[in-house]
Amino acid sequence: MVVLPDIRDIKNVSSIILAHVHSFNSMWFFTNHGVSHSSSVENYVEQIIKICDLCGIELNDAEKAILRCACWLHDIGRIREQNGLNHALESVNVIRILCDKGHLNLGAIKDEIEYVVSAHSSKGLPLANVEMERPISGANYNVRLKLLCALFKIADECDIDRLRAPKSVYDVLEDLMPESSRFHWVRTWNVIRVVLSYEERKIIIHIVEGSHEEDILESLTKTLKDERIKQVLVQYKFPVVDYCIQYHPPVDISQD
Repeated sequence: MVVLPDIRDIKNVSSIILAHVHSFNSMWFFTNHGVSHSSSVENYVEQIIKICDLCGIELNDAEKAILRCACWLHDIGRIREQNGLNHALESVNVIRILCDKGHLNLGAIKDEIEYVVSAHSSKGLPLANVEMERPISGANYNVRLKLLCALFKIADECDIDRLRAPKSVYDVLEDLMPESSRFHWVRTWNVIRVVLSYEERKIIIHIVEGSHEEDILESLTKTLKDERIKQVLVQYKFPVVDYCIQYHPPVDISQD
């Protein structure tokens, strides 16, 4: 029998770590990488799981657990690596510390979670170095590891809307922020929402009309255009491999 972790335990432990990620001066000016970011990524993972069900991919229990755990573990390395250059690999190190010290129990899928966490960043494990499928102890099925890495990277990249950069936090830190950070936070406010649409076979990005904030989408669109990722998604017939932008007029309630 395959032993899978309890996602509630993963959330509880990771939330303690994530609460301290932005406690360091070098992380103050980063958009959110704490609990709310992990929660948002989890929302996108659930959208992806639903799409997989609709298109017949049918992720097994271990594959779903790997994705859900990665939501809460992929950025915990930032507590040790604040500049973000190697945070994916540092997250793997933190996972191992927490497991070795008895704080986490990732059951039979610990190695697979580490793969997904490491591969979610361009500075981490290259997708080419990930096995297509991998057996896990206690199960009579494999997990499609390369597919999981590709799906999780998309889920993480989708969290780029205005909730990622709270206006209240910006107003408190604005006078301390470097220009590049201020510019990034302000641009993010104009991304209203990001939705993975099975019906339209696209990631729909809702942006305020006239804001010219397409640059904020650079990382997401680069991921979707990555031929290595696209090849994996097409191979497994995951239908959402493209994106579109929907513009919405800015709020104007003035009266003539």
